[in-house]
Amino acid sequence: MIVNNSIRVGVGVLSALLTIAVFGRAEDVPRTFADVKQEHERAYEAIMKRRELAKTDAEQEAVTAEAWARIKVDTNRALAWADAHPDDPAAIDAIVWTVHGLSNGYSAECAVERARAFTLLKEKGLASEKIVPVCYYSTVGAFVCPEEMQFLQAALTKSPSRLVRAAACLGLARTNHTIVTLALRSRDPITRKPLEQRWKGTDLVSRLYGVDPEELNRRAEAYFVRITDEFGDLKMPYPYNPTPFAEMARGELFELRGLGVGNLLPELEGEDVRGQKLPWSDYRGKVVAVVFWATWCGPCMGMVPHERELVKRMAGKPFVLLGVNGDDDRVKAAETMTKEKMSWPSLWNGSKMGGFVDKLGVRSWPTIYVIDAQGVIRYKNVRGESLDQAVDLLVKEAETGRK
Repeated sequence: MIVNNSIRVGVGVLSALLTIAVFGRAEDVPRTFADVKQEHERAYEAIMKRRELAKTDAEQEAVTAEAWARIKVDTNRALAWADAHPDDPAAIDAIVWTVHGLSNGYSAECAVERARAFTLLKEKGLASEKIVPVCYYSTVGAFVCPEEMQFLQAALTKSPSRLVRAAACLGLARTNHTIVTLALRSRDPITRKPLEQRWKGTDLVSRLYGVDPEELNRRAEAYFVRITDEFGDLKMPYPYNPTPFAEMARGELFELRGLGVGNLLPELEGEDVRGQKLPWSDYRGKVVAVVFWATWCGPCMGMVPHERELVKRMAGKPFVLLGVNGDDDRVKAAETMTKEKMSWPSLWNGSKMGGFVDKLGVRSWPTIYVIDAQGVIRYKNVRGESLDQAVDLLVKEAETGRK
């Protein structure tokens, strides 16, 4: 017993020393995980206020760097607190917070900390349903971070919780499908550049050249099928998406099988936001950019000025910008279109699932499909300069084909 107690004391002292090394003086060590979060929120709020006051690109970059530095510091503080309080129920909360809340998605700035967090979750968190959102939101990060992929695989095979296994299965399905999408984007000069910019500081783009899209799609398909077979009756807890897993899996499987680049886009026709019929036959033989938008979607409305310029520049050419609106209030959508001078046609879907949203596998807003004059999907979710380049290329093809 003396030896065991000595070991226990020694580990406790070592843990305290490590904690002090991260937090500073012993009196500065947060007493609870809530303290860590509150201190981060205060510091981050101050940084965001400085960001609002930044006037130049250099000032914006400086504040952004400061924000990432703060995230990195507080990630380490949360992980150190979890190490120092392994028996506290909040230890898992602290680890989860570092990858789902503090820094959502992969970032090169916190790559080391992210790897450490997923290693800890694999070691300590598989039995806890607190990891469900982490599994559910895993996609491309699991390709860049091996520890995240190992965590997902362990959650699927070893967790005693059926809900954890379901979320991990969905995370693995989405990861494989997302990697296929990115691999195809990396091999097109129009979509590769923004990919390189987004993942600067990682080896993602170079690694994408080595993947086999067909093999990864088969894996993704197998995971989606497994979800419907084994976990279809489950759904995410409040406040997350309440759609049953089977329904989600069927929708994403439909997108994987039939809505990828190279597939024909299903014909879209119906009423516009003002109640007028919009027949798909009007767009045959033209390049069409289908944009899912809504007045409640900030990024959607942020694209409108560029869309106006694109429509103006393409006047007289075989091109149509076709909106699909997700507002429940059609009158409000119509008024917004008039106010924002959105002169292009826009089908109405409403904010609920179903209709065009299901037909084109839409999971986020905005979603963009660009099809060629033969109705084939050539680009997905391209914006700004990339959208311009895609449209220019396909319109040139259409005009050349007519001559």
